Amino acid sequence: MILVWKKDSIIDVLRRIEQEEGEQIILKFPFGHPILHNYLSLKIIHHKSSPKQVLIITSDIRSRNIGKPIGIEYSIIQDEWFFKTKEKTNLLHHNYTFFEYLKFEIKKNFQDFRKIISKKIQTIPLSHIGQKKKSPPLMILFISGLVLMTFLFSYIFYFAVNKTYIYITPEEFVDSKAKNITFTEDEIDGTTLKNTEKLIKIEKNIYLEENYWTTGIKEWSEKRATGNARLINKLPEKIQLLPKTRLLREDGVLYETLDWTNIPAATSDTPGEVVVKIQAKSYDSKWQFTGSRWNTLSGIYLEIPGLKSNKEMIFATTESDIRGGNDNFEKIVNTDDLKNAEAFITEKLKAKARSEVQDQIKQENEKNNATYDILNIDNIYQYSDISIHFPEDPKIWQEQEDFLVTGSLKISTYIYNTDSVINTLRQAIDQNILTQTEKVVAIHKHSLRAANILYQSSNPFEVKATMEIEYLVTHNFIQKDNGYIDKLKGLITGIPIEEAEKILINDPKISRVKISSRPFFIKNVSSIEENITFEPMQ
Repeated sequence: MILVWKKDSIIDVLRRIEQEEGEQIILKFPFGHPILHNYLSLKIIHHKSSPKQVLIITSDIRSRNIGKPIGIEYSIIQDEWFFKTKEKTNLLHHNYTFFEYLKFEIKKNFQDFRKIISKKIQTIPLSHIGQKKKSPPLMILFISGLVLMTFLFSYIFYFAVNKTYIYITPEEFVDSKAKNITFTEDEIDGTTLKNTEKLIKIEKNIYLEENYWTTGIKEWSEKRATGNARLINKLPEKIQLLPKTRLLREDGVLYETLDWTNIPAATSDTPGEVVVKIQAKSYDSKWQFTGSRWNTLSGIYLEIPGLKSNKEMIFATTESDIRGGNDNFEKIVNTDDLKNAEAFITEKLKAKARSEVQDQIKQENEKNNATYDILNIDNIYQYSDISIHFPEDPKIWQEQEDFLVTGSLKISTYIYNTDSVINTLRQAIDQNILTQTEKVVAIHKHSLRAANILYQSSNPFEVKATMEIEYLVTHNFIQKDNGYIDKLKGLITGIPIEEAEKILINDPKISRVKISSRPFFIKNVSSIEENITFEPMQ
């Protein structure tokens, strides 16, 4: 063992290394020696000692972060005899327990005690044999030394070499995986290419009858509400409005002006205003009959919907109650009712067909414990044999509140086994993640979708689609061989626990963190990276 003094320079240390014999160079440095914190000096020592292993003994634990990457070993044990035993490797990696090391020290001290006794006996002259002589209290010295060593190694293992446990809740991230899959209604056998799924065709006939309400009004039968409105202009210029300018109430009821209207410009403190006569329109903004809803009170805000800008500067309020509207008008079949009724019943038929097909798939899945679903691509629903009839044969201009419409069609679509596709994507996810650092938490089955259609044919029906699914992934902090964890350990080694928690909680891969230390009164993270353990938070 080479003892390095505070005043020794790198030259002095290198001279002693040249004179050192043995398979290992052991250097004992005092705390805070400049060489311990000088990367270049440590590099020279390591190179000069090659091929021998360099071991530095020092209580300056933080200095090991500089020399360890070079290949230098460190220890806080200052016992030259110990380093000559075959058991030294385990201690250098801090795998000894306190009781194993205590056993080692008892054995060593006992051997030293035997050597002292043996040497003492050999030095007794033959002339003194048989004479009584006071012997030194060797047993007391042995026991005292043993007690001292016990205290020393208690400090080493439970204070200097403390353990730190970092409990982590990892942050969860949403990622997605896509894979090209071919769907076909052809039979699939052993010769079929990989990533091919079977499509099953579903057909269903749908019938529907509905009453369609006529939208025409017999001339002179309706009485529209009328009244006065105050038009307001907050702009510094005069505004002119055309006849039949629309005014919109908040609930969609529409009114209109009857004549040309000029609204004066606003002055510095007063907006320009004018009172005009207005009349309700037959239909509201949603093309529903207005009827008695025309009637309204005074002071109601009316917007001018035809304005593209300055709507808050030009508007109206009802100046008086708007009265006269009623629901006693006579309805007739107008020229658009038959065409609109046909379109109306057709859309309702298609909606009913889709709903009944989905209900049928759900019931069969529950009955057979299956997971089939409709392939979610455009035009997956096909409609045919569409037939619309008017049993009452309504005539244009005929007085009629409503008339009956019937319709029927055939719907066809294709379903596939979603679990089979998800299993294919799950295998792709497992191949994609980094097994040493990532872990899949969950796969969102409801996110399965066709992200892109590569090709499609109709006879037989076949689709090649890029199927995509989302999944939750976290960093695997429990995996030991993890370079990211080693990086985090390097950031927090030896610093106060509170500061270490702040550093870790700011890491994007960590959601929650709590640090505890053994013994409990140690307030710093262990200075030895091997004694820092990451655990899942309970």
